Amino acid sequence: MLRTTVWVLILGLALVFPGTSIATTLTHSAGQIEIAVPDNWKSSQEGDIIKIEAPGSDMMLVFRIEEGDKADKVFEAIDTALESKVGSITWDNDGNYKEVDLNGMNAYEYNGSADAGKLLIYCLWIDSPSDKSVLLYWLSDEAADSKYEKEVAAILSGIKPLKK
Repeated sequence: MLRTTVWVLILGLALVFPGTSIATTLTHSAGQIEIAVPDNWKSSQEGDIIKIEAPGSDMMLVFRIEEGDKADKVFEAIDTALESKVGSITWDNDGNYKEVDLNGMNAYEYNGSADAGKLLIYCLWIDSPSDKSVLLYWLSDEAADSKYEKEVAAILSGIKPLKK
């Protein structure tokens, strides 16, 4: 619940105090979305996967395409894959998603933590304008969350459907 509230506050801050400079806007053709990338952040794309990395390399947001609309099945697969790397994960809301509006697109938020709350896990399933969905996820700790709060807010508020 706390991270959900934090996520909503981050988006609100981005709209009220847009203090982060955007260096570029990427186009995710397969997902039919655009993604804002803050100054000094690196971005790369391999096929349908886009990575946006913080200047200190202590945070990376990953966007990837998922076929169909089976968010729960994909979430289960991600849970299994992440747990094999970071150990047991405690998901907020008993592992149930929270539906949010992301610039007119439906999105489903799954947040959790591992390592006794030291590692924060964020997943966002986005119903994009294409016939595919976009999965956004990133791992963080409290220090990186605090350090990059404005930049993450700018990235999230800068995810928009492509104009036709």
